[in-house]
Amino acid sequence: MLQKRAVTALIASGIVDYLPTPSIHLAAFAGRVSAQAGSCTSVNGSGECSLFEPFEGTFAGTFAGGLLLREGNKIAVGLGAVSLPREQWKDVASGSNRLLPSLHLRVGRRAGTNAAIDINRVSAAGEPPMSTLGVQFVKTGASRKTFYLGLGVLPYPDVGDEGAIAAVGRAAFPLGGFGDALFGGYVGAGQMIAVNAGLRLHLPVER
Repeated sequence: MLQKRAVTALIASGIVDYLPTPSIHLAAFAGRVSAQAGSCTSVNGSGECSLFEPFEGTFAGTFAGGLLLREGNKIAVGLGAVSLPREQWKDVASGSNRLLPSLHLRVGRRAGTNAAIDINRVSAAGEPPMSTLGVQFVKTGASRKTFYLGLGVLPYPDVGDEGAIAAVGRAAFPLGGFGDALFGGYVGAGQMIAVNAGLRLHLPVER
């Protein structure tokens, strides 16, 4: 018999970007998450999860937030806030959401390879608010594309009341002037595998 930690989760989220000028960027996001940590037991030792036993902790509810970003050619800084559901336990009554800071820092050329840090932010549709550190390649213009690879800490209940750490990958492809098609996913311990896809809307629409 083999037993290890596992996280089950259902997430839905969306993003709207408002760019009044090329250097000012307002990013808003919202969604809903339902996640629970537990132990995954393989009775035949194959490693496949045949029995999921949840712990007491759950993480469920709606979230919403936004950032105001100043985008320079070689550096970008963003500051905002996010409302996250509190972790719930059987012996504690459900409380209201908690308000946390949301931060962004990019170092490196806006068009090209750069390093980015995000704290409590939804960067791709289908993701929960997470904190990430990674490297991205951005191509601007009519054929703009973005590719990202990094590490993330997700706000899931975990052993020791800590977030779950995962490898994160993302890609964005243009859809005319109104937005981007977003694809991504993350892989972590405890059979935590997620793949997501969605849309990011740009306002005003580029013509």
